[in-house]
Amino acid sequence: MTLHLFSTSPANGALLDECCAALRAGDTLLLLGEGVHAAAAGSLAARRLESLPAGVTVCALDEDSAARGGKPLSARIAAVNYAGFVALACEHSRSVSWF
Repeated sequence: MTLHLFSTSPANGALLDECCAALRAGDTLLLLGEGVHAAAAGSLAARRLESLPAGVTVCALDEDSAARGGKPLSARIAAVNYAGFVALACEHSRSVSWF
């Protein structure tokens, strides 16, 4: 199980595609920083994330989302706070940063 930390703008579609291709069942993708823009309901990036296999969990850091306008999240994406971020880090045996 790997925690993938995606912190760059989803406008860099190639990096988002590379990240999505690396995800496996049991992995979690956490959107933070500029990466939370990918969680916006109806966005092209959110549609890409909605197509991920069911065994992949997708979350967005709610503090970063709020700081960037607090747009509604796609239904597939769960909001987590900093305590949730720490819990995810403890639950996964390794992490990969995408920036």
